[in-house]
Amino acid sequence: MIKKDHSSKWLCVFLLSLFLADGILAARPTTEQIATRRANSVLAKVSDTLTPGTWGTLPVVPLVNHSYLYNGVNYTLGLLTSPPPSTGFDILGWCDDSHWDSVTGQYFHMGLRKTRKFIVYSEETNTWRVIDLSQNPDSAQSPHIAAYWGHVYGNNAFDIENSRFYHHAHGSDALPNGIDSGTSYPGRICYFDVFTEKWTRLSSNPISNKESSIEYFSAMKGLVCLSEGTNGGRLDFYSDSTKSWRVLANGLYVGGYHTLGRHNPFKEEILFVGGNDQPQGVVRLKKDGTVERLADLPIPIGMSSDKITVDPVTGRYLIRIEIATGVQRFFEFNSDKNIYKEIPHPPTRKNGGIWGPYDMPTCAFIPEYKVTLWTYGNTMYVYKHDTLKAVSLETNRTSSLTATSLSISPNPSNGFVKFSIPNPSKNVSLAIFSVDGKLIETINFNKTIQNHVNRKFSNGVYFAQLKTDDITRKGVRFIVLN
Repeated sequence: MIKKDHSSKWLCVFLLSLFLADGILAARPTTEQIATRRANSVLAKVSDTLTPGTWGTLPVVPLVNHSYLYNGVNYTLGLLTSPPPSTGFDILGWCDDSHWDSVTGQYFHMGLRKTRKFIVYSEETNTWRVIDLSQNPDSAQSPHIAAYWGHVYGNNAFDIENSRFYHHAHGSDALPNGIDSGTSYPGRICYFDVFTEKWTRLSSNPISNKESSIEYFSAMKGLVCLSEGTNGGRLDFYSDSTKSWRVLANGLYVGGYHTLGRHNPFKEEILFVGGNDQPQGVVRLKKDGTVERLADLPIPIGMSSDKITVDPVTGRYLIRIEIATGVQRFFEFNSDKNIYKEIPHPPTRKNGGIWGPYDMPTCAFIPEYKVTLWTYGNTMYVYKHDTLKAVSLETNRTSSLTATSLSISPNPSNGFVKFSIPNPSKNVSLAIFSVDGKLIETINFNKTIQNHVNRKFSNGVYFAQLKTDDITRKGVRFIVLN
């Protein structure tokens, strides 16, 4: 059987549109210029050396420090350091993605830790640069530097056909001169034209809070916004042709707060996963505008360090989840068949691998090289996926959990929670996760020692997940209200 290569079909469409546009925009590179850039690309060379299922390091020229002028004062900042008025924070955390532009060979990331910072990697120069947002902070078209809210969440998106980077600058409309007092503002949605490097603001914004995730949907030719509604998530759609918004759906299984979104141009769909309401929930938006719920994630996913991208060869999703500090799991998801498989995750840096315990990488797919790019600041890694190395979570399933049931009482609780397993099998454990996917505790059960335990929790929503050596059950939610 011949394996389909989804990247080839998409690239043919992309190159045709590029050919038709040659000469229309002076800043747009020609096909010849693109070919020359790729022939000399360090990223291309690293990608070519990789065999499927392996990682490589991109020897990028580091941006150690750069100057940043604010209110007449020149600051010296590192690449990932947020700019004034709020400095010293890392801008990569609590953001669900970065974005790759195949036309210019650039990798874009808008970070936010009280203040925004826009950084770009160039394939042509193999270097990073910072696009200054302070030149005209009161512009009606661009995002402000400052925001009361401390993170980007899912508020970045990219139009791959027109090379436009979108950003929902939540809470920014009342912030011309600094950080506000905490009032929630609708903010503004703007896009950055990669060729002209100018911002344009959309005429309106239906999102009334920061609890949102945006993705540009090429098949529908417009921007999709997921936000928290009254009875679940709400999807709004902005049409490029009509320049107006309309509601696509209400009452979605997932909401917008801490939900990760991913546009998949190869399958012509958008996936929204996780979030505080349903940390294991998965919803798909199809190109006809309909929405459907897919199989839940094997374990909860959160916004801080967890990521989802797309393998450009198979069109399947690659999902990285950090289940505890320095402990990650890596999954492949086939949305057509609703099947999750586990991928061997590279070891941590401590064990000769790539990620440190506190790294919060961002990622993007690169169709022309058939790889995904994972970066944490000046450190960049390239991954070439091998679907044959992904192990089905159903493989070697045993009946060890068939007769095993979990009881959680009371639920909701005022603090103390009793977990009971009437007939625990050998090697049965219970993992307790917070609502953002962080592992709180692992409880081991043994039929000859104990079949119930009591624990005390602070206010919040938690998930209890029963597992043996070979299978993991879907998490059970419980609530604590002191």
